[in-house]
This record gives sequence, structure tokens and C-alpha cells, in this order.
Amino acid sequence: MHPVTHILHNRMAGKTDSHRIAIVAGGGGQRGFIAGGMLARARAHGLTFEIMGGSSGGGLGMLYFAAGHGPEALLVLRHQTQHGFNRKGGPGLNSLS
Repeated sequence: MHPVTHILHNRMAGKTDSHRIAIVAGGGGQRGFIAGGMLARARAHGLTFEIMGGSSGGGLGMLYFAAGHGPEALLVLRHQTQHGFNRKGGPGLNSLS
């Protein structure tokens, strides 16, 4: 078993450790939001990550989770960006706070 997989299994079992594990999400439109959903699922299983990062949509998703927002915030953000609300003067990202 890969060492990181072993650490993640231990975390799911409720064990603590001194390791710092990062999760990084790529961009590419919908893929960034899918990464946010995967992070939400990982957290639901007790997995924690000390460092989160990403590019483009993935970076936005990780930023929202780091700020304490849940997956529902990503759905609102996805809807707003798909429909161009920010470009047309409608509600922007600030409406999620």
C-alpha cells in the first residue's frame, strides 16, 4: 500500500498523525467543480487535508472549502458562472458570503 493511502486509511479510522497532506484540483470548467465534490465526499468520510490548492475552477472550489463553505456553495457558484451572472451585473461571488 502506498504510504499516503496508508495515512488516509488511518485518518478515516480516526487516528491522528503529524503528516501534512495536500489536495490539488485542476481546472477545466466542470472538472474544477467535480474536484470540490470529491473533497466534500472525502471530508464526509473523515479525511482531512492540511493544504488545498488548484487552478482555475479547481482553485475556486478549494478556496470555498478552505473558507468554510460547503458543497452547496459550489453549486451556486457553478450556476452563476454558467449563466454569466457576473458579466451581466447580476449577483456575483459576494452573494455566497
